[in-house]
Amino acid sequence: MFVLIVLGSRFVTTRRPIDPREQLANVVDHAVEGVAGGLSRRRLAQASEQLRQVGPEVVGRRETRALLAVVEPDEVELAAPVDAAWRAAKRGFDRLATHPYAPAVAVVVLALQALGAPAIAAGIRFDRGQLLTDFPVLGVAAGSVLSATFTVRGWLRLRAGDRARAVRLFELAVLVSLLVTQVFQFAGTQFAAVGGMLLDLVLLGLLGAERDRLRREAERTAATAAMKRLPPDGPPFPKDPDDSA
Repeated sequence: MFVLIVLGSRFVTTRRPIDPREQLANVVDHAVEGVAGGLSRRRLAQASEQLRQVGPEVVGRRETRALLAVVEPDEVELAAPVDAAWRAAKRGFDRLATHPYAPAVAVVVLALQALGAPAIAAGIRFDRGQLLTDFPVLGVAAGSVLSATFTVRGWLRLRAGDRARAVRLFELAVLVSLLVTQVFQFAGTQFAAVGGMLLDLVLLGLLGAERDRLRREAERTAATAAMKRLPPDGPPFPKDPDDSA
């Protein structure tokens, strides 16, 4: 039920892109807070990035930009334990994801989990003598087979040199394990499922960090290639529509 609630909320909030006026409202919220007590460089960068996603035709963009320009800097932020813990976890995932043995360890863990989850579920419920008709055991087995399929495909893409595609396939393997295998595992063997769930969450964090790193690397490569294609003097930069004539 919890998984269904999370998926339902994601569907409701992502069924359409954010309207530019809604994006501008988020920037205004940052600006109002900055006028009252200043903004740190991190918060100001977030607001500026959101403002860049708002087109010049949106009413109020010019005024919001001017408001952000007069916000006083203030590097002292209120303590946010959850945000601080999340940033620390992301830094840890970023460091672990760049380790040379990280892909191999991920494949081994996913393979062991795909083999171990059905064995654990069957072993714990073996006393019933109805393994072939036990719904949780069958669900765990089905999820493990699907997760193993994505893992093998990811390993093949990794050996072929397509690291980005491999990471995406590994993510799918973890998501199947988390949203299918572990759900049935909890239905049958609650205590045994806790370790698998925590392991899936750690793997998902590591793979997400590696995916973000590869995306940033691809963006830098594309930007460098675009700069090399420019003539020596380069074309004139387009004028910001918000700048006065």
